[in-house]
Amino acid sequence: MVDLLTPTRERYDRFLYVVPGVAALSWGLGATLLIGLASAVVAVLLDRWAGDPLVPGALANAVVLLSVSAVCAVAGAVRARRTHEAERLAALAEVAQRALLRPPPRNLGTVQIDLAYHSAVDEARVGGDFYKALRVDSAVRVIVGDVQGKGLAAVETAAVALSSFREWAYECRDLREIPHRIEASMERLQERAAEAVGQRFASVILVEIPDDEPIARVVSCGHPPPVLSSGGKVSMAELEDVSPPLHLAAPVPLDVRVTSLPFAPGDWLLLYSDGISEARTDDGTFYPLTRRAERFAASPSQPWADALLRDAESWSTAERDDATALVLHRVPLDTTRPQS
Repeated sequence: MVDLLTPTRERYDRFLYVVPGVAALSWGLGATLLIGLASAVVAVLLDRWAGDPLVPGALANAVVLLSVSAVCAVAGAVRARRTHEAERLAALAEVAQRALLRPPPRNLGTVQIDLAYHSAVDEARVGGDFYKALRVDSAVRVIVGDVQGKGLAAVETAAVALSSFREWAYECRDLREIPHRIEASMERLQERAAEAVGQRFASVILVEIPDDEPIARVVSCGHPPPVLSSGGKVSMAELEDVSPPLHLAAPVPLDVRVTSLPFAPGDWLLLYSDGISEARTDDGTFYPLTRRAERFAASPSQPWADALLRDAESWSTAERDDATALVLHRVPLDTTRPQS
């Protein structure tokens, strides 16, 4: 229409080459080809209106326009297929997340649980961090772990460690036995898996909270210590001894020690991965975890694990890492409510 209303020397019909590309963004293969064909017909009519010869001028432009339309249509079809495949992979990742990292119940025995987890890979829903909380007899047992590396390459090792904990948390009476069982499972993984997968190590922290004692028993294997709020005082928990991470490349004796921390109703315990504790700015200033945890816990908005995790991510200027924050709030045992 602009070509018809303007002088002949001003040509706007060349903008028709843009039409197939725009159509390919929203339409399928057939629709893009039809729109390209219509554009070619319009281009021929406008060339004739401007006085251009049919051969080779108008027809040559039409052939070029049809070729561009075909390329755009094929590219649009490929893009649509890849988008569909990405949606299917996202759906599969969602299923994997529910199977591997099912969110713990909000209430478990004498513990209220608040969890936040972010994967380092935006397209993935799972990574190298793992967690689980179980009701075992008259106690609650919790694990938070971090496998070496990140992304899907660490998922298999995390799955093996997590499934081992799920099994042995019910069988082992002593909390110190569980890390040995997990390490044995990881060794079996190395025997049957590729070297890049099987030789990954993991740091874990295990917590046991008995119903009838105002304590929390903690075992750490190379994992950062928890933040404890007890009696109104918030501090980094002092563990008696920290064992090395599980499944190191060099054989290291796994001397597991248990630390008993005061943990009465009203107290809380924050377990986390190094995606939070190692967040730092460009000048090397680490995230002030204890101070920020105290501030978020004091705010009226509950729960606060997700707010803490997002705050740590905004603090860091480095490459994003898997990050987990799991807060255990000690409450009186409610004998009227069925326990999960």
